[in-house]
Amino acid sequence: MKTKRIREASAMIRSLCVVMLVAACVGFAYADNDAGTTSGALLRLGVGARIPAMGDAGTANSLGVSAMHYNPAALGLTHRGEVEAMYQNLVLDISQGQLGLVHPINSQSSWGIALNYLDYGKSCRVGLTDIINDNVSSTTFSGQDILMSGSYGRMVTQSLSAGITAKILNSEIDNTSATAFAVDLGLQLQPSDWPVRFGVVGQNLGTKMTFDKTDEQLPALVRGGIAVDLFNNRLTVSAEAEKVRDQNVCALVGGELRLMEILALRVGYDGRIDADNGLTAGLGVKISDISVDYAYVPYGNFGNSHRLALTYKFGPKY
Repeated sequence: MKTKRIREASAMIRSLCVVMLVAACVGFAYADNDAGTTSGALLRLGVGARIPAMGDAGTANSLGVSAMHYNPAALGLTHRGEVEAMYQNLVLDISQGQLGLVHPINSQSSWGIALNYLDYGKSCRVGLTDIINDNVSSTTFSGQDILMSGSYGRMVTQSLSAGITAKILNSEIDNTSATAFAVDLGLQLQPSDWPVRFGVVGQNLGTKMTFDKTDEQLPALVRGGIAVDLFNNRLTVSAEAEKVRDQNVCALVGGELRLMEILALRVGYDGRIDADNGLTAGLGVKISDISVDYAYVPYGNFGNSHRLALTYKFGPKY
């Protein structure tokens, strides 16, 4: 028994070294000095409603459709088919929607596809003549982002899973549009018989977006986190750090309390939100294979975000 524990600890240490090495390599590869500008706001927005209610800390705490965004490696731990639809009224007249599907291939791997959009609403078109004459513009323009993605994840060992998400992002602003391609690469470690998971992911690693003659970089980033299940899986606590190209490191923390297998209460802190104190909250109701989740994210003077997600699990458990 002691020898078995030693072997498991040794394997866990080796896996952790791999996770940290990948995180370091991704971080150094994208820690350049070219500040420039970034585009693709949709790439930074979370999906679903469970993880956003928990401060968006999902690198080590996501499964199913949400894993495609937060860490595709978790698809290796997804053992049932799942379809999810989400909508949120962000702030002002900006809205976001998402539809995703995940299905297992076998007991060790799964694939998924998703469609995500961000509608920026309408803005007044202000020209130089309007500014000089102090006129109120009578015309408007709009913009939107559309993101299509496909993911695959599998168990590499009994404790370590890996995954990849490929993305195509199209962004339109008025009469100008641009397209970019990117990938996410993730690892997740779940030691056997341990109620803890470690995750690391490099996101938005891809091409630039070219609007006319202006090149804008995607918000490449590295996220690493931990999730712990306590009290017979009644309570989950997750915490992680995020480093975006040319930005400071941010902390994300969340907790979920599950009551009677039906109701889940969630709270979190998202350190990326500068417009408010970063606190988030939400709840979920699960009846059989159907789950309804809600998330509340305040943005100070800009208003509050309300997310609603509907999830349905189907098929046998692999």
